[in-house]
Amino acid sequence: MQKKKVKTENYQNPKERILNKSIELFYEQGFANTGINQIIEESSSFKKSFYTYFQDKNSLGLSYLELQEKEFLNYMNKMMNKYDTYEPFVRSWISLQRKMIRRPKYNGCPFALFTNQTNDSSLFRTKIKSILENWKELLISFVDRLKANGSLPKGLNSNLTVKKMILYYEGALQSYVMTGDELYISILEEELLKLAKK
Repeated sequence: MQKKKVKTENYQNPKERILNKSIELFYEQGFANTGINQIIEESSSFKKSFYTYFQDKNSLGLSYLELQEKEFLNYMNKMMNKYDTYEPFVRSWISLQRKMIRRPKYNGCPFALFTNQTNDSSLFRTKIKSILENWKELLISFVDRLKANGSLPKGLNSNLTVKKMILYYEGALQSYVMTGDELYISILEEELLKLAKK
């Protein structure tokens, strides 16, 4: 989930300004295409400030991933707590995706985008795997809760169901980014809803 652009305010400290600008630039331009000097300049910071808070661009990249994870998992958790049945949850999630793809400079899942640009880095690969595991655990707990309340079939394999949810989600967003065809989002909705019937 892309973090909304946060305006650089005078009251923000340099670390907040640098992080906010990196969230914007890493998502819109990509990690590989964004340099430290651009972040420093566009966040109205100084090089000394950057190195006070971050050892290098990689440490900033890890902070970026942590912020994206926090926002994404918080949002997913709120949605899961809001719904006691599966279909309204799916419809709400898809509704959000339809809004997101209409934003300028939409590039899909920030974690997939980051992974594609840094796949040779074991540091980032380890962090992204951890994010994916945390997301899976959150979804599994949600599926288990819906199985317990009878909203989902009791015989449903929670782990396999969640892996399919993530597969369909990531595949649909990547396909949309490559083609601009919103049909992929509709297919995502259909496939997610089908999972409840197995």
